[in-house]
Amino acid sequence: MNKEQTLETIFNTTHMALAYMDKDFNFIRVNKAYAEGAGHADSYFIGKNHFKLYPHEENETIFKNVVETGEIFTIAAKSFEFPDHPEWGVTYWDWSLYPIKSEDAKVEAVLLSLLDVTVSKKTELELLEIKKSLEEQVEIRTADLGAFSYSVSHDLRAPLRAITGFSKILLDEHKESLNSEGLNFLNIINEACVNMDKLINDLLEHAKLMNKVVRMKPIDVTALIDSLRQIFRERMSEQQCELFTHTPLHQVLADATLLQQILMNIIENAMIFRKNDVDPKIEISSETKENWVILKITDNGIGIEPENLALIFNPFQRLYNGKKYEGTGIGLANVKKMVELIKGEVWVESEYGVGSSFFIKLQSEN
Repeated sequence: MNKEQTLETIFNTTHMALAYMDKDFNFIRVNKAYAEGAGHADSYFIGKNHFKLYPHEENETIFKNVVETGEIFTIAAKSFEFPDHPEWGVTYWDWSLYPIKSEDAKVEAVLLSLLDVTVSKKTELELLEIKKSLEEQVEIRTADLGAFSYSVSHDLRAPLRAITGFSKILLDEHKESLNSEGLNFLNIINEACVNMDKLINDLLEHAKLMNKVVRMKPIDVTALIDSLRQIFRERMSEQQCELFTHTPLHQVLADATLLQQILMNIIENAMIFRKNDVDPKIEISSETKENWVILKITDNGIGIEPENLALIFNPFQRLYNGKKYEGTGIGLANVKKMVELIKGEVWVESEYGVGSSFFIKLQSEN
């Protein structure tokens, strides 16, 4: 097969729609793909003018510019409606127009190549509509969440403040009129109000995370831990708690406020869920795996029973006696949500009676 036969075979069999026209855009020849794409036999086009069949002011300007400048023009997913096939609606085409030049470099013809991308473009547009719809739903739910947060802070706190206030009046002004049982009941009421207020605060913090603006930047974890030492200094001193870091800790890409809160929650938990006869000991280390940093926070506390490991990050999940161990059961749920917001992962390994290790997988600063 010689060169001309090869080119002829390519012209006739390629899936690209090809149309060869003179410089005035009269059809000289089209291939099978072009004819089928336009819904006609290939002989239909010969001698006809492209813009008589398919009038389109913008496209005609483009064609003329190619003839005048001798430069190739290419465009992706350009919309087009066939005037002789209105039932097809809007179609989309990737197309290029190539100038064919004579020996003296003047444009004497053009070659139009087209690829029908209607299906993929319409799918893309449908996905964009779905995305837009989902974003609108998120906005609506965020607004609902704001209203819910206001309701929680106002409608629940108002009666709670009343209960707390009246019970305090009874204790301050009518203590002598109450017997030991009455005083005990009032103390129980006050303690319940304090716990309820903490629960409302934690619930609001959890709700606020849904609307948190995340600002990712490189974080010096060693410096962050040093700042947390200062925050917990008095409490650590009271409990004789030791906080060790295996330095240097690898830097991570995260939101500074969220990462600080994540580490504060885990360190605070280590101090809460401690063994009675053992001083709390917390160790923090890090390692790298490909583009990730894994922070490990290990304590020597009471540990977690195997059957509870899967529940540890669920909101309002109290695994231990509320009188012995403070908390509302939402702290680790907040940790999980915050880690997800900074595109990380969190998990725990634990041996009951020995201690726990929390792992936080975060993006490396690089």
